[in-house]
Amino acid sequence: MTVRSVLVDMPLIAFVVAFLGSALAGIVAVRATEVQPAVLVIAIVCTALGFATPKFAWLWAIMVGLGVFGGYVLAGLVGIHVKAPPMIEGHENVYGSLIALAPAFVFSCIGAAARWIAAPGMPQGRGSA
Repeated sequence: MTVRSVLVDMPLIAFVVAFLGSALAGIVAVRATEVQPAVLVIAIVCTALGFATPKFAWLWAIMVGLGVFGGYVLAGLVGIHVKAPPMIEGHENVYGSLIALAPAFVFSCIGAAARWIAAPGMPQGRGSA
């Protein structure tokens, strides 16, 4: 599978939804004092995208999960105050936000599995038969 074949088969609307969901997850993570709101955004976006295009569930998980990390990095670059920064061993560490990839992959796989259970004979994307 080449990069070109992935880009040709990937639905553009799903890519846009993943990008917007990633941005929303990052904004929510930076503004909230708890992790639950960001995980809720990740859960909704990744499950919906995994269900819509199970073939690209891994890609949606990476995009949306890295949105939280990107939000913290961007907040640090711009100088926005983060209410509850990620902590590792008692110190602020932006890399602690990469743990958001775990629920992103879980919920993307749940969405893909739900699609395969609900519609086993349905095509998985534009390029599949």
